[in-house]
Formats: sequence, structure tokens, C-alpha cells
Amino acid sequence: MQVSELLVLLLLIATTGAGLIACAALCSAIFPRLLAQARRNLEQMPRRSFAVGLVNALFFGLLGAALSSGGPLAGLLSLLVFTGLLSFIALGLSVVAALIGVRIAPVLPPPFQPMLGMLLLVTSALIPLVGWIGLSALAGLSGYGAVIIALFQRRRSPTTERLGELARDPTE
Repeated sequence: MQVSELLVLLLLIATTGAGLIACAALCSAIFPRLLAQARRNLEQMPRRSFAVGLVNALFFGLLGAALSSGGPLAGLLSLLVFTGLLSFIALGLSVVAALIGVRIAPVLPPPFQPMLGMLLLVTSALIPLVGWIGLSALAGLSGYGAVIIALFQRRRSPTTERLGELARDPTE
């Protein structure tokens, strides 16, 4: 490997890391409730989040691969499927980054916690083999599954919650 190729690789790693840190900050600013619910899901049921993420990633990955072998319209649909999959995985990485940031530095203001978490994720993903494959897959799929669960979880309306409180507490 020549020095110029090494410099290009280092620049690519640095810009990707900076982009992921910015993505974590942006996701937490745009989708605060979704990411908070997904973070709770990841804390309460990490195995289920990973399983849901793995199954969905396999399904949409295979769907995108199957569509890519078709004609031009199927190729466009394949591109849309892969773009959606990668977008949800980026949201999932933001969830994992927020969880790491909250656990590592609970005194930091909320906008900076996901940024710190993503910095730690990106840095630890540089570890050969373990970080490249294991950590990246675990973080991406677990966060992706937590986001999917958060999207399809039933949300209780304030009226339903109030009725539930009245049913439990007969003094009101």
C-alpha cells in the first residue's frame, strides 16, 4: 500500500466518523421521542431488539438483492429498499450511541450524549475484526431492531392512561 492510498483511507475513515457523529446529533434533534422510546426498548429487551433487527435486515437485504437482478424498474426499487434499510440502521446506530452517551456521561447535556456515544462507537469500530464485524453488526442490528419495535409499539393515549389510573386507584 502506497502512502497516498493510506492517506485516502485515513481521510475516508475520518469523514465517515464525522458524518456518523453528525448523524447521531441530527437524529436525536429530529426524532427525540422515537429515539427515546427505542433507547428504552434497547435497555429493556436487548436480545429481542437484536433478533428483530437481524430478521428485518435479512428480509430487506434479500428483497433488495432479489430486486436488483430484475430490470431497470426493479433496480430502482432495489435502490429504494437498500436506502431505507441503511437509513433505519443509521437511526439504530443513533439509538445505541445515545444509550452509550447516557451511560458514560449522564451529566452531559442531552444533545451531546449521542455525539459522545457515536464517537466511542466509531473509535471502537476501528479495532480489527472485532470492531469491524462484531461490534458494528451488534450495534447496528440491535439499534435497528429497537427502532422497528418503537415504531410498531402501541402508544397509549392520555385518555387511556387516565382511565387506567382511575381503574387502579379507587380513591379518585
